[in-house]
Amino acid sequence: MLQARHLKTSVTRASKLVTAGLLATAAFSATAQDLVGTCGDLPDRLEACEKFECTFTHPFTGGEETRAVIGMSDGACQYQESMPNDGEMNCAYDEPTRKKMAAYYRSYFTTGGPPDGEDAFNNALKDGTCEVSGY
Repeated sequence: MLQARHLKTSVTRASKLVTAGLLATAAFSATAQDLVGTCGDLPDRLEACEKFECTFTHPFTGGEETRAVIGMSDGACQYQESMPNDGEMNCAYDEPTRKKMAAYYRSYFTTGGPPDGEDAFNNALKDGTCEVSGY
């Protein structure tokens, strides 16, 4: 009798954990979709440096922002992203950085984080590839 009660308790706990995991996955998927917005094709378009514009929900403010691949200029792929409070980020990606950024966005859109822990986005800000203005 004691074993049956223990088994029933273990099954109930396992069921609750699975349910909680499914709910968390569903919640992440909705959040990930907001972060992607209409930008699902951005990684491929950025990698090819093909003109493209999309909208997404900013993760901190919840406001709608835009991402745009402008095209090639002076040997670099020009990229622009609107930021909250009338800020703007402008980037000039060389080919290797462009490929890293495309991989970053692919990973960010599917897992919510950078690939292999490499944060190409912040690296591009630190090394001057991207500049933020309007603040």
